[in-house]
Amino acid sequence: MRCSDDADRIGGVRHLVFRALLVLVLVLQACADCGSASCGGGLGDALERSIAHRGRIAVYPEGPRRAVEGVEFISAERIPGFIEALAADDFEALAEALARGGIRGLLIERDLNLDGSLGELSRGLATPPFRALFLDSNASYFEFDQRLDLPASYRAALAKTARMILGGVPRPPLAYFPEMLREVRSVEVMVLLSESGRPRLWRSARAGSIASALLMASEAARDRWNERAEAMGGPLHAILPRLDLEVAFLVEDGDFLDRRPSVIARQITADHGVGYEQTGSWRYLLPERLDELGEERRTRAFSLLFEENGLPDSALSRSDLRLYRLRVHRVGFSPAPARAERRGSSAPVQIKDAIGKDFEAFEP
Repeated sequence: MRCSDDADRIGGVRHLVFRALLVLVLVLQACADCGSASCGGGLGDALERSIAHRGRIAVYPEGPRRAVEGVEFISAERIPGFIEALAADDFEALAEALARGGIRGLLIERDLNLDGSLGELSRGLATPPFRALFLDSNASYFEFDQRLDLPASYRAALAKTARMILGGVPRPPLAYFPEMLREVRSVEVMVLLSESGRPRLWRSARAGSIASALLMASEAARDRWNERAEAMGGPLHAILPRLDLEVAFLVEDGDFLDRRPSVIARQITADHGVGYEQTGSWRYLLPERLDELGEERRTRAFSLLFEENGLPDSALSRSDLRLYRLRVHRVGFSPAPARAERRGSSAPVQIKDAIGKDFEAFEP
């Protein structure tokens, strides 16, 4: 009988230990999912490293308990105009209030119960004039999106210039571009060729000005087509009159710091493409390509990107890859000419003569 009693007691202790461990696992999982201040209020090492030395950062609802080097956390609710802008769901007013306060960025704790503009930001969804820089499971960090509003004539001229370069016209000197397009800024420009609404080929380039990036992307697209002319259906100069041409900015909208598939999936919207960068080279999928995945758009985005570039799904955890999402900001469009005209043997038209000095003579 004593042996039986001892066995019962041991079994009871084991049962209690098992239940305690189960509760602990559930609590830890809840903390990982909610990422709220009640779960510790920490940012996580990756996010702390990412925002270090960024100066004055507004935080909502409250700052992290641990200091971050080179950062001064300011309670967003104490910034004049912040609460009023949130109440009006006015992102422009929100950005203006932060700028007046000398704020560089906005750190928002993830909270699925928030509504309106603050709710969008808390879920990592940026709306101009904000752009996400870092996306984590417990918080997202945003800075102001310095999106340039180009005049309509410049937009049309960018597309016309790209079409002429694709057709074989030599690139113009940068001096032919207006100052706005030569200003120093970090930018990625994409040139996309499509036929009857179906993308055929696209290339992008990163450079220190819009003009430089446009020239580089146009030449890269032309060279790539000519390399694959047979597979593409013929030389580019013969097919170009049938192709629509689009010029766009590719705008990065947040690095994924937490790479769990469930966390990534819930932060990819219908407007997003995805990309990765590795030692200066990068690959990406446009939103239209992800649309082909249908309901699996969010969950298989990176799987498709890796598959098309010869990487296994396990690349999701590789530290040498920076994973990010992107938005496409279309700035110029050149429709396929109504009547295809084959180029003769005459001297090529010079861009300077076609669009005029500083684009002033170009009529969109």
